[in-house]
Amino acid sequence: MKHLVVFILCVIICLSFSGCSLLYDIDTVDNFDVGYSTSLNNAFLSSYIWDGTDETTNIVVPEKYEDIPITEFGGYYGRGVPCSFNIRPTESAKEKLCDKSDEWFYISDIRNDKIRNIRTINFNVHISKNIKKIENMSLGGFIGCEYNEDGKEYYDVFVLVCTVTCDDKNRSFYAKNGKLYFSENDTLVTDILYYDFDIDGYLSEQKEGNTYFSAF
Repeated sequence: MKHLVVFILCVIICLSFSGCSLLYDIDTVDNFDVGYSTSLNNAFLSSYIWDGTDETTNIVVPEKYEDIPITEFGGYYGRGVPCSFNIRPTESAKEKLCDKSDEWFYISDIRNDKIRNIRTINFNVHISKNIKKIENMSLGGFIGCEYNEDGKEYYDVFVLVCTVTCDDKNRSFYAKNGKLYFSENDTLVTDILYYDFDIDGYLSEQKEGNTYFSAF
């Protein structure tokens, strides 16, 4: 009986989750993928689309999608498709960064013998007053491309780092010294790779585990 009750509860939770996500659609506007629900009057931000220009390294989080407030980073739509708030380069950005490759991916670890070049790219991110929640975010991080030279396989890696500011009217978050914090307990938001990331220190650490590549 106990197992039956647990099973029923799990089914109810899954149905509730799926039913809620079915209320959300996805649109792309002003360099952002936005999940929105007119019935719930709520929206979330998914990918920020970076075209490789210096101008678009300044990310200003919009307050609204049409008249719907944008309150979350990341979310779900359709039958529960996860959407992370991250930085996604366009084809033109990839061409500017490395014109000898069409194989691009997110990288979990840059301590790899096949990596030839590492370059840091700085983004300025301003958080709007309406953001209340982080559902799924991976802002900044490592992206890379694969190419062949002289019969050997190499990678170039780009480290995306962020300096963050926040609207003074935001009640859920605040920024200090270029980093984002939760107002409730003054803890650092760790889903962001910040401007002071120590590449040399990171590379000197002993590597553990495997390097994972995720295409985008």
